Amino acid sequence: MISVSFIIPSWNAKEYLLKCIDSIVNNCTQYKYEIIIVDNCSSDGSAEAVSKKFQEIQVINLEKNLGFAKACNIGIKKSKGDLLFIVNSDTEVFQENITKMIKYMKKNSDVGILGPRVQGADGRIQRSYMRTPTVWNQLCRTLFLDKMTKKSKFFGGYLMKDFCNDITTTVDIINGCFWVVRKVALKTVGLLDERFFIYGEDMDWCLRFRQKGWKVVYFSGANIIHYGGMSSANAPLKFYIEMQKANLVFWIKHKNKLEVYLYVCIQLLHMFIRCAGYRIIAIFKNKEKKSLYKKSRFYLETLNWYLNEIKYFYEI
Repeated sequence: MISVSFIIPSWNAKEYLLKCIDSIVNNCTQYKYEIIIVDNCSSDGSAEAVSKKFQEIQVINLEKNLGFAKACNIGIKKSKGDLLFIVNSDTEVFQENITKMIKYMKKNSDVGILGPRVQGADGRIQRSYMRTPTVWNQLCRTLFLDKMTKKSKFFGGYLMKDFCNDITTTVDIINGCFWVVRKVALKTVGLLDERFFIYGEDMDWCLRFRQKGWKVVYFSGANIIHYGGMSSANAPLKFYIEMQKANLVFWIKHKNKLEVYLYVCIQLLHMFIRCAGYRIIAIFKNKEKKSLYKKSRFYLETLNWYLNEIKYFYEI
């Protein structure tokens, strides 16, 4: 019987996808497993390349890009394993790290979702965890209080700048680049919310796991590599706005009306401060003026999007 399912949603990431699959095939040798690729209508030949090199792997070709959450759900429904590794196509896992994660999940039956320690290609540890967003920690971020007091949980709570990533512990949110999910937990938690096209699904899902009594764990005992940001680097404004959309969906779904109103006000302030701030700095840094104006324009366009689109979200 298959005990582990690897579900990899992918979109135009052929080279990274092939490396990701290689790392799984070469390092998951102790367990019966399956790999399911859900291709979000890639145009770079990803699906064809996988089918040619790995004939035993199931590739699901979607007719259009349905987003991360929908692609994951399609893979989950097809899976046969008791443990689901939901893996970004731009990740790699080596040596005994798969085994370590499986053993931890088998030993700790109350853990519903686990995330390993994440390293970038340069070897630096990436933040892969967050605390649940609140009005207070969002305000701290807007006013740069989290950057000025990096060791403070009170001021820097949202991005967990005070956290020591060398320990294994429960957390509020594991970011969605690499999850190990206990399939039986999904009977009570449910699948990913498909209103989240990209971003935000991690906040929502982890909250729902915790609400149903399952632990969400950051596991420092295993490392993976996440190259990250490959798609967003080509269209930063588009992806940043997608993130804002996802955050709004989360707040409207899980917070009361007053909290949503305060959150929106804080986000408008966030954009305004940065838009105006870069313009002011540009006055004194003539050599960097072009770059600073570009950053200012970035936040101005996001601010305009907020003002034009916010009414739509209250209908969700």
